[in-house]
Amino acid sequence: MENVMEKQLVNQVGTYLAFKMASLITSYPDEAFKKELKLFLDKTELIEFCQQVNSQKWEELHSLLKKILKGKVNLDDIRSDYIDIFDRARSDNSLYETEYGKERVMAKTTELADLAGFYSAFGLNTDSEEVVHDMVDHVSVELEFYSYLLLKQLFLEENNLTEGVEIVSEGRKKFLTAHLGRFVKSITTRPGVTNNQYFSKIFNWLDALVYHECDLLEVKPRIVDWLLSQAEPEIFDCALAGCGLTKE
Repeated sequence: MENVMEKQLVNQVGTYLAFKMASLITSYPDEAFKKELKLFLDKTELIEFCQQVNSQKWEELHSLLKKILKGKVNLDDIRSDYIDIFDRARSDNSLYETEYGKERVMAKTTELADLAGFYSAFGLNTDSEEVVHDMVDHVSVELEFYSYLLLKQLFLEENNLTEGVEIVSEGRKKFLTAHLGRFVKSITTRPGVTNNQYFSKIFNWLDALVYHECDLLEVKPRIVDWLLSQAEPEIFDCALAGCGLTKE
């Protein structure tokens, strides 16, 4: 019984680390990127879990990430690609949930408010100036939030707080269904992603990770596609959207 419980704990820790690392590698690689990445890749729980999710996609990504740490892949090239693909060519390659789905224009304000509501409900503040992240619907921010839910549930389980576990577990299902699980698959098909050696590996693995989690929790998000007609100029209210995630 102890071996089973220990294996379950390792798997839970691995899941948390995988989503936390996913948040890192889907954001712009800043000066701390290599240091943070090394901390993740040194965790045996992470490696074991990622191999379980999809060994082929993980090995491809893992190999590339190790080359970055060893300096065999220039981080400045990755930064340049990130800017070219996701900033300059954002109208074709978006990392923002609300830019997917034909109802996008009418529903954007509602979706952003719903995301902010999720974060707030679980004790995260999107208005803090202490940490500056991206918009609340950026895939990296959503992944960071989901990793926080995993960590929160792990703490509650260890302290036998059953009611809290049920609330967080239900929150995970709802968040995957209403948000994170809806658009990750569509990112993998964007031309800038499919044509880039680095980001194609990241998002192919991320796709496997997110839908492994969906299968585990028995949820089936309705995948929203990118439509060419959606490529109109961005109009948004940053005050409404909020930035970053920090604990209150």
